[in-house]
Amino acid sequence: MITLSRRKSNVHAELAVLRVLAPGGQLSVIQLARQTDLGGWAVRTAIGYLDERGLLVPTYDRQCWRITPRGREALVHAQEVQRER
Repeated sequence: MITLSRRKSNVHAELAVLRVLAPGGQLSVIQLARQTDLGGWAVRTAIGYLDERGLLVPTYDRQCWRITPRGREALVHAQEVQRER
């Protein structure tokens, strides 16, 4: 099972980042912060957790991030769990 952060505030940021990246493409931290309406620190923290779990991957110079197939699975699962609540 793919898990997100245990802290509720972190999960919100992680899901926001995954949702923005889900359509495809690569975005920088600044672009992600703008599109998620989160601060840079929250986005960086979310990226750290998501990267550790293999849900995001960086470009070769770590300037941009993209979602992985596993990240898409985690997003779908999280959305299903939220619908059930």
